[in-house]
Amino acid sequence: VGSEMCIRDSYSTTLYAGVTGDGDEPLNIDIRKLCYEPDWSINPSNFEYSMTMTAILRKHLSQVVIDTSTDTYDLVGVFVGEELRGVGTVEYLPELESLSGFHPYEVFLTIYSNQSSGEELSFKVWNASGCALLGQIEEDFVFSANSSEGTLTNPATLTATSHIVQEN
Repeated sequence: VGSEMCIRDSYSTTLYAGVTGDGDEPLNIDIRKLCYEPDWSINPSNFEYSMTMTAILRKHLSQVVIDTSTDTYDLVGVFVGEELRGVGTVEYLPELESLSGFHPYEVFLTIYSNQSSGEELSFKVWNASGCALLGQIEEDFVFSANSSEGTLTNPATLTATSHIVQEN
């Protein structure tokens, strides 16, 4: 299967294991087929400075529908030009679910640079459920060493547009 092919679907089934004299024991199985995700990896030792970001990821599902991501297979890549500077996944935080007004899915990013400040950051979002690489976010961020954007209870927002990036 080539990386350009999009294969996704979810399945649920129950398997039964025969246990001698005790009957069948059910085992519920959930399977999710995923597309090939981007090969984003970064070596922090190549950089002198870093900053952090705690954010919620919002995705345009259409021109009028925006949804906050709950897909722990979604990825966020941070770039300066075409150079990857950070990678994060959507993480589920059950502690936030019990607090009124807080979304329990957040993205944690460490962003790297060899300049202490001033580089404009761009983002790409791997929308795992849609098998699409989204190439724009609505918000603007600039690198600043030793700084942080967002907190657990006041996260920054990353809103991915529906602009799909075609990669060669």
